[in-house]
Amino acid sequence: MPCGCCHIYCACCNDWPPTKPCRGGVRVKLALLLLYLLSPVDLVPDFLPVIGCADDVTILAVILRSAVRLAGSGPLRRHW
Repeated sequence: MPCGCCHIYCACCNDWPPTKPCRGGVRVKLALLLLYLLSPVDLVPDFLPVIGCADDVTILAVILRSAVRLAGSGPLRRHW
């Protein structure tokens, strides 16, 4: 999954290699998502059968969808 996060992170820039700064909101969202996924603290503990992983997947989907919308479709198509 981190590979997908890296692609979206790179897609927030208008061109590659980046000549102007990326939108800060995308960077912050993806950095916080990465920290949440790597941290041992979860909203719902992972030892609960289905709900434990469902909260991670839900947060991942919501944040990635938000980052893609903020970055726009042009940079995402160009770098994906």
